[in-house]
Amino acid sequence: MSILWLTRNRRSPDKGVREIRKQAWNWIIRLDGKEMSKIEKEKFSQWLARSDEHRRLYHEAESIWKALDKLSDLKQKLPLSGK
Repeated sequence: MSILWLTRNRRSPDKGVREIRKQAWNWIIRLDGKEMSKIEKEKFSQWLARSDEHRRLYHEAESIWKALDKLSDLKQKLPLSGK
């Protein structure tokens, strides 16, 4: 299952929404476990402040990212069956 599948809206989003969603995922990946410089933090804050849509799509991606992380943790804790 790919991130693209998880984030694809059932309605076909317009190009602007797709681009913001792509940028949101880029920020999620950049922020994951990485210490950011002051400049990077400022760029992220500015990007997030651009619109409600930026914030909404970032939080959507963040929720999916956290859910995937929990699933990964759970998978590691469960015994493998049939292997």
